[in-house]
Amino acid sequence: MGLSGVEIRSVWLSMPGSDEVFLELFQFASPGEGAVGFANTPGYAHIAFDVSDLRASCDAITKAGGTSLGEITNLGTNETPYRAVYMRDPEGNIIELGEH
Repeated sequence: MGLSGVEIRSVWLSMPGSDEVFLELFQFASPGEGAVGFANTPGYAHIAFDVSDLRASCDAITKAGGTSLGEITNLGTNETPYRAVYMRDPEGNIIELGEH
């Protein structure tokens, strides 16, 4: 996430009948500095998508008015890469994109 000094707890819930769709829930044990959102604050923490072409997806988001929040990073290994990046959509919501 690119956040220093932040501790999270993560739970992954699989969806019935699918090995590919899951819900990941975060709890920030030490959220760091920043304003707390309200029920009527637009947006959400982030949503993640696996994509088949990470660079093309990043280009499409940028072309639509979104921005990058960092560099594409390999979270896997050299033998089994998993490249990921955080972006903001045109409305400022955070999107995580990943490519196996």
